[in-house]
Amino acid sequence: MIRGPVLPQGRERLWALVAQRLAVIETGLELVSETLDCSGDRHGAIEGLCRDASGAPVLVALAVDGDAMLLPRILAAAEFLDRVGVGFAAAVPEGTFCPDARPRLLVVGTEASTDAMRTLLRVGLPELEACRLEPFRLAGSERFAVRWLDARPVRASIADGDCDGVDSPEADDDIVVGAEAPHWRAIVDLCDRLDAGVRIDGGRFHRRITWRGRLLGEVTSADGRLCAKVADGPAAVIFAKGDVHLFGDRLMRRYAELVGLAELSQDVGESAVPRDCEGDVSDRLGRRRESRATGNLDTFRSDAAEPLLSPEEFAALAEPTGKARPPDPSD
Repeated sequence: MIRGPVLPQGRERLWALVAQRLAVIETGLELVSETLDCSGDRHGAIEGLCRDASGAPVLVALAVDGDAMLLPRILAAAEFLDRVGVGFAAAVPEGTFCPDARPRLLVVGTEASTDAMRTLLRVGLPELEACRLEPFRLAGSERFAVRWLDARPVRASIADGDCDGVDSPEADDDIVVGAEAPHWRAIVDLCDRLDAGVRIDGGRFHRRITWRGRLLGEVTSADGRLCAKVADGPAAVIFAKGDVHLFGDRLMRRYAELVGLAELSQDVGESAVPRDCEGDVSDRLGRRRESRATGNLDTFRSDAAEPLLSPEEFAALAEPTGKARPPDPSD
């Protein structure tokens, strides 16, 4: 019998693995300092003090099988957060924490410590979250998935070696609040109208936009700002409504490219192109395919400079009020 990869059960060995892959567990999670004693040396130290993408302090603790001090250590950490949490920004300036950010407590474990973590969650600490690592081997390399055990939407992430993971499944809550939230909702609204096959999934600070499994774009949130990119293109910060329109146009180009290159329009019927944009976009896609086939460079340049979305199309996709402004090709 061939066994799959097994994660180390000792706290020190497990932390050596987790500390290098914090961004796999949660996008934007960064280690500030190791070994934080919250219990006066009575129950052992918390493994790490981290900063998340919103600037909040996050205490990361490990759960291993047979650790009798896990529950008192986590309770002591929660009490510590109640006493000191709001003072992290001033007390630990190297962490660059936001003064008004709510501290959190994250417990990371393995399959062997799942029962212990579920016991912790039943205590009902509002700042507590827990996940377990699921190792497996693919293409000769060891990887692990992250399974969340708390009440928030189930998420997963996959990574290996030196690469950051990909956040996955459902998460319908906003990834940013405040002044930038309307920009995120406009992006979600556009994707909802683009095609029934478009999905938005990911974790707390990172979302992937896909069409039938093909990557359209990614949106991340860091320090209250949205950063968006289409497929493997450059990332850009979304400051204003016009940036949302520009990202939407590029997203539509990527979507149209996938439909055109894969020649899926006849297989998927009307869903291949949004109904409000079907004729116009199809004509433009046809002209661009023809210009590539014939090698007419001037025709291709003129077509490429033309925005794929007309004012009416963008209004139909993103803003039912019809007040949307199409992207300016000169931007």
